[in-house]
Amino acid sequence: MANQSETVRVMTAFEAFTEDIIKQLTSEVTAELGEATPVDTGWAQANWVPNLHSHHKGTVGSKEEVTQTAQAEGLVKVYTMYELPDLVFVSNNVSYIMRLNAGHSGQAPKGYVQVAILKAIHEVEKRV
Repeated sequence: MANQSETVRVMTAFEAFTEDIIKQLTSEVTAELGEATPVDTGWAQANWVPNLHSHHKGTVGSKEEVTQTAQAEGLVKVYTMYELPDLVFVSNNVSYIMRLNAGHSGQAPKGYVQVAILKAIHEVEKRV
């Protein structure tokens, strides 16, 4: 029978492992969504922003000036500050993201968001 210190050690290891998986998954989901998103100006692609506790508010950059700074900052925030039982969100608030996911663009099929998330899950599973 395990003593209390052994139980604490195992639980600490379990939490660290779980937190690492969530960090990897957040990174992979963000990357897969970015790769799968149809590109005209790159604005929708750049607006997949990870965040802790709630979805990212608003949009970043503009159609004329695309920046991936918020995306990078969101990933850094997740990697440096995430702890169980926090929630992680990867969201996109451009006004037409739902239309893109509905197949509006010929560059990506209907439901590409769901496919990208499943692909990310499978990629992380291969590493575990």
